Amino acid sequence: MAIVLTGYHILNSAAADERLPAVIAIVGSATFLIYNLSIFLVELRTARTTATTRVQWFKRWNYIMYPLLAGALILLLLSLWFVPFSVIIFFAHLGIVSLLYNVPDKYIHQHYRSIRSIPLIKVFLIAYVWAAIGSWLPALMLQIALADAVRLFIVQMLFITAITLPFDIRDYWRDEKNELLTIPGLIGIKQTRWLSIALMVLYTLLMGLWFTATVAATILLCALTILLLTGAHDTRPYWYYTGLIDGLIILQCLFLLLL
Repeated sequence: MAIVLTGYHILNSAAADERLPAVIAIVGSATFLIYNLSIFLVELRTARTTATTRVQWFKRWNYIMYPLLAGALILLLLSLWFVPFSVIIFFAHLGIVSLLYNVPDKYIHQHYRSIRSIPLIKVFLIAYVWAAIGSWLPALMLQIALADAVRLFIVQMLFITAITLPFDIRDYWRDEKNELLTIPGLIGIKQTRWLSIALMVLYTLLMGLWFTATVAATILLCALTILLLTGAHDTRPYWYYTGLIDGLIILQCLFLLLL
């Protein structure tokens, strides 16, 4: 998981923790489980003819997906044995947030709505979870000073928020149809792009100020990110967001490792 390696590398300790494989296994397996949770729950209740494309795909390949989900759960439980209890508590609170975010609306009760249905909060929930994984997690594992952990969380929160806001642009019309207020719905698509760019510039400035060894990688990442952000609009294809913009998390890690 690139975001974890990025946090370790910024703290100059990627090679100093022999428990890093267990941490990556926890993050990877938990992400896989939670990402597929909503699809799994819907799959149990939906006929194939009325299901969405993702749920239809899950139904078609469920004989593969079920063993993968079981394997991910086993890997998660085994990996937890190798990390401190404080880290398990940390993962637990992120897991609760992620579960409440991903459980489909009205699944538990006809009046239930997931926390992502709260106006304006969706993008910040996602940003908080991933920024925490990329900052507080390595800080806890390495027992880093609180001030350094806070700085790392701030810059990671800025970066993840900057690249998550475009997903609200992508979902603009769907959210409007569902009467869900998001940042683009509040300030407009164009202003949301400018907000993302401003957050990215602030991220770059603070990275240069607080973590000087990362300047070259951060500037390159900023330039590429702004290029993609300026092209974000509600008619872009799905891959533009899940492939290119999501892939910036991987590029962040690669640039830091190589430059």
